[in-house]
Amino acid sequence: MAKGSFVTFGLLLSVTTVSFLILTNSYVSATDSADASVNVSAACTMTGSGNNSHTATITPGTAFTGNIGTTNIVASCNDPNGYSVYAIGYSGNPSTLGNTDLINTNATIATRAYDASYTTSSYWSMKLTAGQGTDAATIVTTPTDYSTYVAVPSDYAKVATKTSATSASPTTAFSTTYGVYTTAIQAAGEYVGKVKYVLVHPNTAPKPVAPLAEDDCPANSICYAPNASDIEGSMDSISDTKITKSPTAGVQKQTYRGTSSTPRYITSGLDATLVVQNYYRSGYGFAGWSPDFNATSSSTIYGPDETITVGDVSNHGMILYPVWVASTGNLQNWNGCNNLTKANYDSTTGKINATLSSVTALTDQRDGNVYAVARLADDNCWMMENLRLDSDVTINNTNTNNPISSFASLPVSEDVWPGATTAGYNQPHFNSNNTHIGGTNSTGEALVSSYNAEGKTAQWYGYGNYYNWYSATAGHGSTSKKGGDTDGDICPAGWRLPIGSSSSSSVSKSFAYLDISMGGLGTDANSGTQPTGEARMRIWRSFPTNFINSGLWWGSHARYGVDKDNMYWTSTATLNSEMAYSFQMYLNGEFRLDYTVYRSSGYTVRCVLK
Repeated sequence: MAKGSFVTFGLLLSVTTVSFLILTNSYVSATDSADASVNVSAACTMTGSGNNSHTATITPGTAFTGNIGTTNIVASCNDPNGYSVYAIGYSGNPSTLGNTDLINTNATIATRAYDASYTTSSYWSMKLTAGQGTDAATIVTTPTDYSTYVAVPSDYAKVATKTSATSASPTTAFSTTYGVYTTAIQAAGEYVGKVKYVLVHPNTAPKPVAPLAEDDCPANSICYAPNASDIEGSMDSISDTKITKSPTAGVQKQTYRGTSSTPRYITSGLDATLVVQNYYRSGYGFAGWSPDFNATSSSTIYGPDETITVGDVSNHGMILYPVWVASTGNLQNWNGCNNLTKANYDSTTGKINATLSSVTALTDQRDGNVYAVARLADDNCWMMENLRLDSDVTINNTNTNNPISSFASLPVSEDVWPGATTAGYNQPHFNSNNTHIGGTNSTGEALVSSYNAEGKTAQWYGYGNYYNWYSATAGHGSTSKKGGDTDGDICPAGWRLPIGSSSSSSVSKSFAYLDISMGGLGTDANSGTQPTGEARMRIWRSFPTNFINSGLWWGSHARYGVDKDNMYWTSTATLNSEMAYSFQMYLNGEFRLDYTVYRSSGYTVRCVLK
């Protein structure tokens, strides 16, 4: 974030009084306790302009040809801590970053540092020259001296830096030129070089993130890579295979999902179920996975746990990036649902048609968590992510859905599993620290972002938190509540728990009503009697519905069914005072809209707009 400057004004009030009794003057002064202030934001710009021709005709097999054009980089930045500039080459076509072979239609010209003795193959290079005056940036000299001809970087590399603020009327910060050597057998043709520069501030800010190259993802796998420098968490725990260029990326070699618990390797043309995200980005909601580094409304987007048919991965794997949506406001009492495009079910294809025009992201004022939100096929807006409200955020169970937290705590359940002897069955909230970026586990150890790191617990962010039903209903679902709907829950103000049971198929804001809107039956189904369960599960797990197999907590310290089962609370109580309705999907294809379960179980929560 840019650092701002604050200017403060003090307001002095003088009052004069005259006392005729003592015939003297008294002065009383007071200072305004509220400072007047203004925040001056950081404003940084960078432009590039060529001052001579970038075109050269080269005779193959001759000496290295340098100074092929010069581009002046002009930068302006009022950040008192300066800025840094990173560079990366293009490859293949003008929209692809990374490999840095010269863009061409004939044959490649690789990149390497200039070496007068190296004449084995063609290569091209670049160098930077410091500008003039107070605005000149320092050219980075380690680990590569960019003031000489060097290879264009295939990943973002710092090439210039300035450690203090620059003037408002900048001159050239630095310049860049190209140089090329070609062998006598280099194919004739036109070759184009291209370099992208990115300014970040302050000068200590992390480097930009570049897309992976195709070859970075191993064959017969799906790779999950970050696409921003401020992402926390890691996907690397899903495989022992590591991607050096992007160490937090994960490589999925097998899939356990579908209707079989037997793992199988990912192969071209077969189905594979994606991995729920362990990436977190402050101020953004997660909308799904996309093969596009920067997803747009024309991009293909998959749900975090969606089953897809894999394309050709025989030579290199499939690369997916998180789709981030910046928060546009608060969840509490939001009224912008009609501004989103409704997702539509296509009965011909059996799929949901939707783009990012169906999606926004909103902030829960109680704890600052941001959730992606979509207008689904039932014409209602739903949260696309599981609720992550922790027990350290208090909830007023006498005034549910309070816009701002002023609460006691998540209420401890009165509903204990019948016959339970293990302490913790009435916990209000399970697995809280495991979804807390920077939290600790039950023994006080700092949580890490990977299951593979020292055997510690991973903070798998996408699953959210698990609640017993009493806490999910903010104490309104007491043991005396039999049948019907509760009148409160832990969803943000203006939102609610979905209505439960298959008898609610005609009632909006219910799981059954949403199921019918997506081509379902609005009733239970299982693999034994209605083999439509697996097909319907795929729709529920696809973008933008995005339900996931997050499992459940059973007892005090155990989580079950992750990657296999889907368990979500509803607001509806059963006539049995120990149980409530839930929505569930199972690995074997069972699909249940009105499954009754003990209220002490730890299930996940999704909220729908009232």
